[in-house]
Amino acid sequence: MGKPPEEGQIWEWRGFGQISRDTSAIVEALPIRNGIRNLTGTDLYLISPASEQNVKLRLTEKGWVLKFKLLLDKQPDGIELYHESARWTFAFPISLVTVQLAARLLDVTVPDDTLYGDSFDSDRALAYLGQATPAIVQVGTKKVRSQYNLAGGWVEVAEVVFDKRRVQSLSLHSANLETVERMIEQIHPDGGLTAMNYVEACRRFS
Repeated sequence: MGKPPEEGQIWEWRGFGQISRDTSAIVEALPIRNGIRNLTGTDLYLISPASEQNVKLRLTEKGWVLKFKLLLDKQPDGIELYHESARWTFAFPISLVTVQLAARLLDVTVPDDTLYGDSFDSDRALAYLGQATPAIVQVGTKKVRSQYNLAGGWVEVAEVVFDKRRVQSLSLHSANLETVERMIEQIHPDGGLTAMNYVEACRRFS
């Protein structure tokens, strides 16, 4: 089973590190969301030193797709606002316009595009973006994720492997900012988790 894209503007708090037993007990007592339990996945993040945007390749049952998770706002307490949609997921081969959009989100300059045509499979897209300035770093991840319903939103817990380093992630999501703030009070993520998004986690753990 694959996880369908979320839709709309979603507030998110995410932490990486070690989830405490108390927090795990609170979360695991919640009902499972949409059957998402121990869902395995593989993502390849494209990390630019010039951008905080979440641009990645995701391996699906039908092959790799390019996926954008657009960062719209950052709050001082670590809560962020994203826009997610199925229309920001692109099956390969993709067009030059889509590759150029990825480059703009990553805030990088790519070579003269007239030599590359208008059809990019995943290898060709990565090779093209691999010539960007400043350089893009590719960070592979393996994930096992579960999601749980909580009034007005949902919780996700994950085991994530960055190269050879394994860490845990806990995230809280809702279309409403105040709901995420309330969820933080309910779940009590403690000092074992450091608030950061996946882009920052890729930089720290890869």
